[in-house]
Amino acid sequence: MNKEKKDTNKNHIESASILEATLESIKDGILVIDLEGKVTKSNKNFLRMWGIPQELFDTNDDSKLLEFVLEQLKDPDVFISKVRHLYANPEEESFDILEFKDGRIFERFSRPHYIHDKVIGRVWSFRDVTIRFIAEEKSKLFEKAIKSVSDGVFIVNMNFDMVYANPAALALYGYSEEEMHGKNLRMFWSEKNTKTTFRDLVRETLKGNFKGELFSKRKDGTDVPVVLSTSFLKDEYEKPLALIGVLRDITARRRMEILNNALYRISDSVHATLNLNELFERIHIIVKDLMLANNFYIALYDDSTNMISFPYFVDEFDPPQPPKKFGRGCTEYVLRTGQAVIVDKELSDKLNESGEVNVVGSPSEVWLGVPLKIAGKTIGVMVVQDYHDEYAYGENDKEVLTFVSEQVASAIEKKKNEDELKRYTAELQKSNDLLEQRANELKDLNEQLMESEQRLIDLNQKKDKFFSIVSHDLKSPFNSLLGFSGQLYEHMDDFSDEEKKEYIGYINNSSKHLFNLVQNLLSWALIQRGKEKFEPEVYNLKDFSEQIISVIRGNAVKKNISLRSEIDPEHDVYADDDMLTSILQNLISNAIKFTNIGGNIIVSSSLKDDMVYISIKDDGVGMDEAALQKIFQIETKHSTAGTADEHGTGLGLILVKELVEKNSGNIWVESEIGVGTKFTFTLPKLKS
Repeated sequence: MNKEKKDTNKNHIESASILEATLESIKDGILVIDLEGKVTKSNKNFLRMWGIPQELFDTNDDSKLLEFVLEQLKDPDVFISKVRHLYANPEEESFDILEFKDGRIFERFSRPHYIHDKVIGRVWSFRDVTIRFIAEEKSKLFEKAIKSVSDGVFIVNMNFDMVYANPAALALYGYSEEEMHGKNLRMFWSEKNTKTTFRDLVRETLKGNFKGELFSKRKDGTDVPVVLSTSFLKDEYEKPLALIGVLRDITARRRMEILNNALYRISDSVHATLNLNELFERIHIIVKDLMLANNFYIALYDDSTNMISFPYFVDEFDPPQPPKKFGRGCTEYVLRTGQAVIVDKELSDKLNESGEVNVVGSPSEVWLGVPLKIAGKTIGVMVVQDYHDEYAYGENDKEVLTFVSEQVASAIEKKKNEDELKRYTAELQKSNDLLEQRANELKDLNEQLMESEQRLIDLNQKKDKFFSIVSHDLKSPFNSLLGFSGQLYEHMDDFSDEEKKEYIGYINNSSKHLFNLVQNLLSWALIQRGKEKFEPEVYNLKDFSEQIISVIRGNAVKKNISLRSEIDPEHDVYADDDMLTSILQNLISNAIKFTNIGGNIIVSSSLKDDMVYISIKDDGVGMDEAALQKIFQIETKHSTAGTADEHGTGLGLILVKELVEKNSGNIWVESEIGVGTKFTFTLPKLKS
């Protein structure tokens, strides 16, 4: 054999060796098949990914190999159909997704294998993307969950400019997503917040968190009462990065509290007043607390005489009105229809034209009347009116006045019955005094006593009905609980000091853990959205890692762990300073956490092509396959106590993965229970 042939053979051998090394270094599973369907080449990753026993592969029985592969697929017929199509069209490239019966998901890519422009077979590559697919689905669910919560959630930067608001927050403030972005938090601060300033909110949040009831200003300038909770998201140095707020509109709750307070005051007024006149004055004061009520009157209807009386009448223009026959006024309109009504000028003109109403007295800009009913029967009307502002009353005021009207009617009826009972009692006493002198009036007096007894029965029945209504109306607003913290708030006086401390401690610990979790999630989210600052430069890896190790070495010394660097001094990396610091700190700290006392940790590097491979290897407790599957997944937040019971949020390694990938690298982990763990990540050697 001459020298030229020897060189050619040598080159062939070297090329084959390089090809073999390349195939084995690729993390994808590679399979080369000729046009007759015979396997001509594969790498170990292919066998590992498909779980093919080496002995089965070595038999060269392609039919059994194909049968073994197809048994794992969820839809083998589709796979066979696609394979046949590709071999019928040998120059066609193909990509699709394979789903396995056990839940795994592979990406499959196939292209023709050429020699001298002639197709001699096909090259198949397979990549396991199960984790990525699951992570994407979980990420979508997480985003949907934040968007679907009924409470408003917003995030502002350290200039208090809005960077995120969920749909509930946008709806509460009346802004679109585009309008909300960049708005300063101070824009939503209401002048009604006299007890708490914006500075108070920031100061309390810096201390830990803030929670309280405030007013927020909407886009239209109106104020809305809210319960606001805020906390700062901080980095690993406890430096605030952003402020997150959760708020809930408590307009309905505030309104219900006011209305229930009004109901209680009305009910209490029955016992606190001496007569109907005092009761009417009390009712007027209560209604004034609910709405504008400078002009207010109560009209009562007696169907036996068809007369309307005005026992209480306060008006800035008209004097108190005497009783009158049932006519065609607005008061009579409510009595006829049994419905609450707002009469403005437009409706007044229509009612006049139709003959429904003939307005009497000084014309008002707006008139609001609601019926007073007892057991479905209208006994009178309660009215407010305004002579200056046609918009003084709206549907909300009508609902409020209607809500309290039943209680007012019950109070009036009860007070009337009490007065009537007093009058009958006085008459009875007078009759008893005259009994001896007026024996001939005994029959009539006994009839009066029987009537009084019946009246007392009726009064008791009405009283029972009244308390039933009161009980129902007062209980319903308190039927919904606000979770664990609501229980503590509502029943503070029922707990002992030890129980309070235990409950508060639980809430405090949970809040701290949640705070740390949200802090890490925000860092992760910033990377996802491309908001993380990224300024890569070339650094000497040995010098850089020595600085990190010198900072962390104290933690290793505490556990008598040998922490040494075998970084090649010639290795440079192109990476972001802060991100590389975070990567190394997290991985080395993690190794210390799970290495037993007296253990060993080695930080080393190697060079392949244009990538530097950095490894952190320990001889600690190691991990099983289940833990390895979870370690980089944001949806599982896997966290385990260290060998010295160290605790974390479970997000450090997730952030490491994101930071490595942000720097154009990859990260993977090898581990065995009781043997140890080795994290390896790659970074580019030079700027690409």
